[in-house]
Amino acid sequence: MELRVSAVDVKLFSVSNRSRTFVAEASDLKGYNLQQRIFDDAIDVGFGLWNAATGAVTRWAHYSDTHDNEGDLVVSYYKATPETIRKFPQLEGWMIHILND
Repeated sequence: MELRVSAVDVKLFSVSNRSRTFVAEASDLKGYNLQQRIFDDAIDVGFGLWNAATGAVTRWAHYSDTHDNEGDLVVSYYKATPETIRKFPQLEGWMIHILND
């Protein structure tokens, strides 16, 4: 079962329809918990994304990270959860990129 998660306003992200990405800098999301448990029966963590135009909250699970040669975090990637894809199939293939600035 999905757990209640706090959601980030989609307006904090740049959107690229061509590359199917939402992109934000980590400093712009300061104060938001991006590592919330999203299911009661799994260890997946992520957050909600809220769209004021539609009132919809979608859920995004942490997928992977990229680090530089020194081991510093560069980008964290999130994918829409299967439940989100079922409700909003147009989000299939989209990802969230959070840049560690």
